[in-house]
Amino acid sequence: MADSEQQEENLKKLIVRLQNVEQGSEVKTLLQILDDLILLTTVRNASILFGNKNIHMPLLVVLESFTEIASIQQAGWSLLCKLMELCPSIINKLTTPQDMGKDWDVLGVHQQILKLLLIYKCHPTILLLSLKVLTILVQSDEISLLLRDDEMDVFSLVLDGMKRLADHCGIQIYGCQVLSALLGKVPDEQMIEFVEEKDHWVILEAITKFSEHEDLVLHGLRALLPLASPQNNVEVLMSGNEKCYSLVTDAMKRFPDNEAIHETGCCLLQRFTLDNFYNILLLHGAPEVVINAVLKYPQNGTLQAAALSSLALLTETIFVNKHLEERKDDLCWTEACCRALETFKGNAKVQEAACWALYNLLLYQNDLHTKFEDEEACYPVHRLVMTAMLLHSNSKQVFQAAANALATLVNKSVQIRRLLLAKGIHINILDLMKKHSNSCDVLESACKFLNKLFIGSNLKWDIMKLTSCRIIDTLKNTLHNSSVQLEALRVMLHIICPEDMLDAEEDTDKLEAIKKAIGKQCLSDGFHGLVLEALNK
Repeated sequence: MADSEQQEENLKKLIVRLQNVEQGSEVKTLLQILDDLILLTTVRNASILFGNKNIHMPLLVVLESFTEIASIQQAGWSLLCKLMELCPSIINKLTTPQDMGKDWDVLGVHQQILKLLLIYKCHPTILLLSLKVLTILVQSDEISLLLRDDEMDVFSLVLDGMKRLADHCGIQIYGCQVLSALLGKVPDEQMIEFVEEKDHWVILEAITKFSEHEDLVLHGLRALLPLASPQNNVEVLMSGNEKCYSLVTDAMKRFPDNEAIHETGCCLLQRFTLDNFYNILLLHGAPEVVINAVLKYPQNGTLQAAALSSLALLTETIFVNKHLEERKDDLCWTEACCRALETFKGNAKVQEAACWALYNLLLYQNDLHTKFEDEEACYPVHRLVMTAMLLHSNSKQVFQAAANALATLVNKSVQIRRLLLAKGIHINILDLMKKHSNSCDVLESACKFLNKLFIGSNLKWDIMKLTSCRIIDTLKNTLHNSSVQLEALRVMLHIICPEDMLDAEEDTDKLEAIKKAIGKQCLSDGFHGLVLEALNK
């Protein structure tokens, strides 16, 4: 207790001394004040001790007043860095100063850190420190905006420092961290310009030079991730000169136990995959590292979504390449899809990715559906996918992925078709069609699924009536979308030609009654006019 009181008293005295420092003060005295304050940041209760103390403001005044003295800058910024680590709320106080009046325009922390980068660009210790401080400051959206809008270009200053001291691993690490944070907050146009000016080469060279350094590789890949968002950039990053895919796959192979590297790597490969570079990725082993990651880190939702999304798009390329014929079984990620659907029921992105991955596996593995049954030894895929669709009923993307997966599955398995009908999934589909009646993608996927589901099925009159009403509404709402019109008309064939859906013992009178009722319903809803309009297109 006595120690805490003494530390509190010492801190108050040091703050008073710091507040009364004048520009002509002796450097040695000021350094001693700063060193004593830094020492206090190492005590056990430092976060409590420094909480609610106004040290940052007089410290910024001192840093502004002694810009040309390296020892003061090093000690002062070290202290500010430690204060922000101990009390993160200080960052918010730096953006909303109190009682500073006009001085704040001069003392803005964003201006001071940029000036530090400019003046000490050849000073390894201070440059490293300034980049470390920046990694903390850019956590604030407000300070990030001030940095980007300042006359001194923060990107140029950071890149210049990284180029000048390219052999300094720490500077490359913090530089990549700053770039990652800042690039994630700029518009696509600025990221495209960044790549067009070949500024990204600084990141690539850092990863290549320090390829054995785990932290640098991680932060380098994270800096590349936002740059891989615009399609123009992806084309450059995947070009022969850049070969970013090799950097990513090599990093994932070199550090098999680093989950963060695998997560970032999978996210990068997903963005590369979205731009149709399937063959290049296949030839350079992307599917292998993605499959290894999805199997090794089943609890990482971000990784699972990115990896399964990539595999969904790469499936066709994998299975049509003859030289991979013997490895098809090794490249099957069915179990990973099922586990992801089960583990991340509340994560829409994972559910969507897993459904698309299953859809593509079903397309290219003819016997895969035999593993999807209700028996104990099989995967209950139909139940998992149906759950995804219903649990994320507000997501058009999940519905589209789930509907396509189920349509492919019921087309191959009569047993699952009967199971889903028994569970009343068609009622759910019709409800979701009404909910997303403005989405052509949802309506087309829904109609495709219903068409497959109703094959050989015995529908009750009320279901036929409900279906016809919903399909006619769909036809009316999608007059200019021929693909939706086609799928909707196919569903109507099951309604207006019900012979195949009746049991053999049904009497002729009942069949005729149903036909008349259906005809009357269709006429009253204007179905004949919709058919004629479709035929005239």
